[in-house]
Amino acid sequence: MADSLFDTNTNPDQNNNVAKQEIIAKWKDKSREELEAAKAESDLYIKTLERQKDEMRNDILALRSDTQTRANLEDLLNQLNSAREPQRETPPAIEDQPKALNVEDIDKLVTDRMQQHRLREMETSNFNAVQKRLNERFGANTKDVLKEQASTLGLSDEDVNVLAKKSPEAFFRVMGLNEQQTGNNFQAPPRNDRRMDSFVPKTVKRDYAYYQELKKTKPMLYLDPKIAVQMHNDAMEQGEAFFSGAAG
Repeated sequence: MADSLFDTNTNPDQNNNVAKQEIIAKWKDKSREELEAAKAESDLYIKTLERQKDEMRNDILALRSDTQTRANLEDLLNQLNSAREPQRETPPAIEDQPKALNVEDIDKLVTDRMQQHRLREMETSNFNAVQKRLNERFGANTKDVLKEQASTLGLSDEDVNVLAKKSPEAFFRVMGLNEQQTGNNFQAPPRNDRRMDSFVPKTVKRDYAYYQELKKTKPMLYLDPKIAVQMHNDAMEQGEAFFSGAAG
């Protein structure tokens, strides 16, 4: 499009300034209690992510050590076999043997994984926030309103979804829905405050020790992004008590 709102040549510094101004505008009128609560939640979230990063780094180091030990044992066995049978032709080297990871490789793996996880979590949170506000404002008419606005602006469904994941505030500004008035027949669906995390038992206290046990017994489930989000939510609700049972 000639006048695209998603120009890839936009100056990164300008984007950073816009994002900074949006954050300042969002929090400038908040009370001290709200700011303190937001800071506490941010600190706990960072603490949770740091623990997960340390755990993954230790796991990869352990895997590296185990791989190196096995490689050394195989090399020793090959040497012993060669000494016992000097006439036998030396078997060809295995070219597809796993390459040992160094500390820099491990740090990069962990950092990339954490960045991808944070990006997915941010996109999911933004998308859910947009969806909630639309439902509260337009109710059952949400789909029709979006289709009309997207058609007017020349945006595809994918463009609309990408914008919602990137920034809720930018979404409502671009779509022209910030000031749009709703009719009396638009009613938001009833809110459901019950938690929907039915994938774990309700009677079990999901503290740090619980997730460590889950990591041992069901490692693939532990790495599921939904578990990371639930772990963060539990840490937010329990505060410092969440880590009270953690070793060290």
